[in-house]
Amino acid sequence: MRVPPPRPLLPSAASGAFVPPTVQNSVASFGLSVIDLDLRALANRLWNTEFNPSKKSALVVRLREPPITAQIFMSGRVTISGARTPAAARQGVRLYTMHYPIVVVLGEG
Repeated sequence: MRVPPPRPLLPSAASGAFVPPTVQNSVASFGLSVIDLDLRALANRLWNTEFNPSKKSALVVRLREPPITAQIFMSGRVTISGARTPAAARQGVRLYTMHYPIVVVLGEG
């Protein structure tokens, strides 16, 4: 049985159908100066959150505008994804740190 040669992932410039790659998602991450976050307490106090420890070990927080998702881990690590540009990722970091004062919420407990 004859196997056809593999096709290139991107069309070649010789065929005239070359499409330049575009950025679809920018990801940013940062760390909080807190260790052992109580994700269940955060999920109860913050809005637009999802926490299912049997499915994922992170608290998922979603913003509607811009449509950016943050994953907050017990270690204090926060990963933001869903931004279309690096500038939107930076804006998402600013919005999460302003609208979700995690350290203040932890201080109330």
